[in-house]
Amino acid sequence: MLSHYVKVTFRESVKYKAQSIISILGLAIGFTVFVLGNYWLWWETHFDNFHPEADRLYCLTTEGLVKRANGTQSDLDQLHINDREELFKLLPEIEASCSFNHLSFTLKQDNEAINLHGMESGQSFFNLFQADFIEGTHKGIVPDGSSVILTKRTAHKLFGTTNCIGKEVVLDNNLRPSVAGVIRVYPDNTVLAEKDEKIETLTAELEIKDKAVISAGEKIGKLNVQISELQPYKEQVEKAEQEKIEAEIAEEKESLKKNLLKGGLFTEKEIAKAEIAELIEARDKTAINSLIAEKYIASFDKEETDVAEDVETEEPNPMPATASLETDDVNESASSFMTRFLSRR
Repeated sequence: MLSHYVKVTFRESVKYKAQSIISILGLAIGFTVFVLGNYWLWWETHFDNFHPEADRLYCLTTEGLVKRANGTQSDLDQLHINDREELFKLLPEIEASCSFNHLSFTLKQDNEAINLHGMESGQSFFNLFQADFIEGTHKGIVPDGSSVILTKRTAHKLFGTTNCIGKEVVLDNNLRPSVAGVIRVYPDNTVLAEKDEKIETLTAELEIKDKAVISAGEKIGKLNVQISELQPYKEQVEKAEQEKIEAEIAEEKESLKKNLLKGGLFTEKEIAKAEIAELIEARDKTAINSLIAEKYIASFDKEETDVAEDVETEEPNPMPATASLETDDVNESASSFMTRFLSRR
């Protein structure tokens, strides 16, 4: 009978392939969601319930001190230690309390960095929270930082065994507690493990940022070295450019001097005078061309005067007339005409 049902089911599945695939996938997805949902429900309802009298334990939070990026308020599971006495006065129902501070250390062992996360607390911790000791005990321990209780995982990480009672843990130069006990690792569905996970996440993020800062510093150092290597070439280029500019200025000044000396209009002594020397230093071509024009006109008038004295004539000497190349004024002075002419050149 059973084999008959199996054969019929197989034949129906082969005959209606699409319907069979959809049915099987739907059943698989539904069953998976059902299992995950029940696991999540069990996880949430069993959170921290392994502690003795877990239904009487409460975690105090502070609200309104921190805002999230979306503007909502964030709860902080922390309270100032000085508020403990005030809480006992306001809530006389409180039988006992426990406060602890989170600690984080980075140890170096066999050229390997080991990140340790824990908490600092008093004897009341073991009265409120479950702690299964594998080695040692918490009784008789004075909470002065001279003793430490490790989890089984941390003991194996540091010493390779849980038989490490009395051994010293070098946390830093000033803090070297001895091992007083080893306890079993807390399950993941506890606030204590959740805090450790957050601390580890923050520590990992800080390590990534530190590495990024170190890498950026190394790149900046390399760039500074490259810049220092290129500095001599930069100075050479700047020096060559400055020499080129100075050579062009000197060449331009020399050209102006040659223009003044052309035709014997000016002598070296005249060029050395302060007035002309300043014009050459300022490379004022317009002013220098005006001087050349005036000198040229003056020499021209002198030649005409000499000719007039040698050759006697009865007719009056007509006034010389000049014409402007740019205007219709025929009485334009020769000096202005020559100045514009030389300026255009």
